[in-house]
Amino acid sequence: MNKFQRQLPDALDLVARSLKAGHAFSSGMKMAADEYGDPIGIEFYKTLNEINFGWRYLRPCKTFHPG
Repeated sequence: MNKFQRQLPDALDLVARSLKAGHAFSSGMKMAADEYGDPIGIEFYKTLNEINFGWRYLRPCKTFHPG
């Protein structure tokens, strides 16, 4: 949990910067998933997969949690 909490601000900052640069939200999520390892990278991948499988954005974001 501590590692997750340490990684979260930087991962969210990366997503925010990608949005400001004009990338789609899902692209920013993928960038963060690629950049960060366990545990936050894995959670970003899970959330991204749920979005790509057609779930609405809100549900995958609600299920996002640190193991």
